Amino acid sequence: MDNLYWLDQIQSADRPLVGEKAFTLAGLLQAGFPVQPGFVVPTQNFREFLESINWTEPLGFDLPHSSVHLDVDNPRQLQRVARQIRCEIKNAALPQSCLSTLEVGWNCVASAPSLECAPSLALHNGLLPPETSGLYESHICLREPEALAISLKQTWAEVFRSRSLFYWQRRGIEILQLSLAVLV
Repeated sequence: MDNLYWLDQIQSADRPLVGEKAFTLAGLLQAGFPVQPGFVVPTQNFREFLESINWTEPLGFDLPHSSVHLDVDNPRQLQRVARQIRCEIKNAALPQSCLSTLEVGWNCVASAPSLECAPSLALHNGLLPPETSGLYESHICLREPEALAISLKQTWAEVFRSRSLFYWQRRGIEILQLSLAVLV
């Protein structure tokens, strides 16, 4: 991970890489509206991170050939698998290059004592349904590289909450069709 997208520099072509929320805020900021400066950890970093995890079980994140099959009508299985995936994401180490890039990012934003990591979702080949706005939670962290790394992983793990997996499966959308960027 060696690239960040700054809100004041995001262009139309960056939309699938930064997600809808970040793209909208970037447009408002560039139009002169009062928007807090920030940066985006783009979607490809989410995928690279998932591919770098040494999964304890073959849960299927053999991207792009995932073998995960969830029975969303079996809530116990769904919650168990979701919990296990999120736990592995949260426990996986971010590469040092990623930590260095995050440090550059947080050094360039306002000197507030805390930062917010907000999910910014995009859907390959389509528009997001409007009801996805409350599907994922933002995470607040101290303005420290380690805290930001933890918050980033927590935000990425949001995709694998049982309610999220249930929602996307019911909509007929595969998880691999989602692109999750993180707005900081």
